[in-house]
Amino acid sequence: MAVKLLQLSDLHLRAYADDLYRSAAIEEQLLAILAHIRRKHPDADALVLSGDISQDAGESAYTRLAGYLQQLDIPWYWIPGNHDDQPALQRLWGAPVRTLDIPGWRLLFLNSTHQPDGRGRGSLGEQERGWLEQQLQAMDSNRSVGLVLHHNPLPTGSSWQDAIGLGDAELFWSLLNRFPAVNLVLHGHLHQDWDQQHGRVRVLCCPSTAVQFRKATVCPETEREAGISEPGYRWLSLHSNGELCTGIERL
Repeated sequence: MAVKLLQLSDLHLRAYADDLYRSAAIEEQLLAILAHIRRKHPDADALVLSGDISQDAGESAYTRLAGYLQQLDIPWYWIPGNHDDQPALQRLWGAPVRTLDIPGWRLLFLNSTHQPDGRGRGSLGEQERGWLEQQLQAMDSNRSVGLVLHHNPLPTGSSWQDAIGLGDAELFWSLLNRFPAVNLVLHGHLHQDWDQQHGRVRVLCCPSTAVQFRKATVCPETEREAGISEPGYRWLSLHSNGELCTGIERL
């Protein structure tokens, strides 16, 4: 038995549908991605939005997005990113779901926007780490655990991105090391496809639906290389025995 999840991240929707982001028609791209999902993944069981849903746009962007997602007719879950207006999100969409149980798995949704520095960095903070610890202590040992957060918990080799990653990553990994059931972390923030391994934990990042950034750079540079510059998303098949399959889709 397997459950198929889709991960979309870093949509950066603007106040108006035709507003550009870094010269890209991002809402048009998003609609093309949703059409791609309907064609290629009609069997998807759920969709996860891993933050930076809007680019400081507020309610108008979230309202339009909710209308688009309702047409997919599958459940969708979200966490905030550093650009999101969290009060607006909760007014429109209600409080975010924190846990999701599927056969053989539990997903925990984390808020990594604590202690922002105004440049993009965020942390879990003591309260969120405490909640995570309580959840892991109460876990059924027969389940695998996946965590969803916005900020990258591992270095990337790009100095500007490493400076705005998860601020309390060391404490995060110290906590996870105590709980062997955790074997998956999903995140966004990087506008890049990553598949990393940290001990037993597989750490996955998906492309942005907007624009991609070049890897291994000192300053932000938009990716131009064909095959990795296109808008994209991730699919995952989580099997009840704890195994997973995953891949990237691009327009």
